[in-house]
Amino acid sequence: MRCRLLLKKAAAKRLDTKGWLTLYQDMLAAAFSEFNWAWMDHYDGLEDIQTVGPFFLWLQAEKGGDWLPVDGYINDMLAAFPQLPLSALPRPYASEEQQTRWALDSRVIRLFRLLGLIELNPERVLFREEAEQRLRRTALFEGVFAKG
Repeated sequence: MRCRLLLKKAAAKRLDTKGWLTLYQDMLAAAFSEFNWAWMDHYDGLEDIQTVGPFFLWLQAEKGGDWLPVDGYINDMLAAFPQLPLSALPRPYASEEQQTRWALDSRVIRLFRLLGLIELNPERVLFREEAEQRLRRTALFEGVFAKG
């Protein structure tokens, strides 16, 4: 399946005058402020996970150059935002913390991957091997968020 991005005239003009980096930064800002991250997994509750996005950017800047376990990043996000599980709805099949872990993976990790800011290794794993999943930042991340 192939997709095409159709630009409005204003976006095309901005692209011509400011370049791809500015357009990408605009799309990134919209992803952080206007996109409903819950759409990606349909979990009720857990709306506050969207506030974790800037922290995850910082985590990537600090340690994203190496292949590190996804679980470690999720642990870091839970440690920094211990209130997140409080907004999970009671479920008979999963604790509030487990729901939060799933949502962090499906919202933060997936969104950053879709935005091209991180990559996973191995790319696809079997369910029983998910704990082995690792991630690191991409060259795009380094180009957009270059340390100065």
